[in-house]
Amino acid sequence: MAVDIWKANDEVHAKVAELIGQNHPDLALISDEIVIVFREKAGKSGGQVVLGNSKKVAALANAIGNTDFKFVIEVAADMWEHELGDRQREALLDHLLTACRCE
Repeated sequence: MAVDIWKANDEVHAKVAELIGQNHPDLALISDEIVIVFREKAGKSGGQVVLGNSKKVAALANAIGNTDFKFVIEVAADMWEHELGDRQREALLDHLLTACRCE
């Protein structure tokens, strides 16, 4: 079964850039290389709802997409839209940024 995935709007990317400036200075040099996407529905792991995750972007994905992203942050759209308030959304993005490590 295919799951719809789409890139977040500029407002969400701007919030991530703001959070990087406030809390994640180690990511400042690569902030343009972090992409945020939404997936249609939240997944589950161990019976718990997964609101989002962060991972490195594989070289193969960058080659296929002709992009140069270092990290992808994936957020469950159904939870974002219907369950989370503004502060919870910000906290989720901030939490997911902590998994993005660069040297």
